[in-house]
Amino acid sequence: MKIKKAFEICKKQGVIRIYRNDFEEQYLSDGAAIYPIFELPNLNEDYICRLYDITDTQRGKIAFDIVKGMPGVDVSDSTADETPAEMWDISSSYNGATIIPIATDEGVMFINQLYLKPFTDMPQNDMQITKRVCGNMRYFCIKFGMLAYGFIAPMSIVTKDFVAKLERLYNQSKIILINQRSSENETVRS
Repeated sequence: MKIKKAFEICKKQGVIRIYRNDFEEQYLSDGAAIYPIFELPNLNEDYICRLYDITDTQRGKIAFDIVKGMPGVDVSDSTADETPAEMWDISSSYNGATIIPIATDEGVMFINQLYLKPFTDMPQNDMQITKRVCGNMRYFCIKFGMLAYGFIAPMSIVTKDFVAKLERLYNQSKIILINQRSSENETVRS
């Protein structure tokens, strides 16, 4: 996992939150994704700025927060209630973000593709996604093998208007498919 990419995401989002428990485990978050930080000393704002080349100007635009304790979700490698999810091999742009649909037992949810960038050096065929529930909150666990490497919240974009746009996309795609089949049938008859 490229932890530098995770810090770049947090830097871009303007939030760098470090959770640290009593066992000196650390987690990085911007509020929408959480990444475990392995093999780094205890981080503080100054150290983060030096390590990840954050200038004083950039520093003034970032909310830093070092929290004693764990994130508000289960960050263990597995949970009894997690369910398999399927990331579809399709993406779209919506409100400036590249979104990826994730099929779950509750229907399709979407994540921002940006939060997958720290995993570009990992074997993509080994990536698994599970859905977890913590209270009323749903989130996805990104695993490689049996280990959890990240936790991503779904985007809150599914509205009546959003579904109407997807229906329109589906209907327009279906028209093209029907027209292609008609053309192919006419070519065969000729």
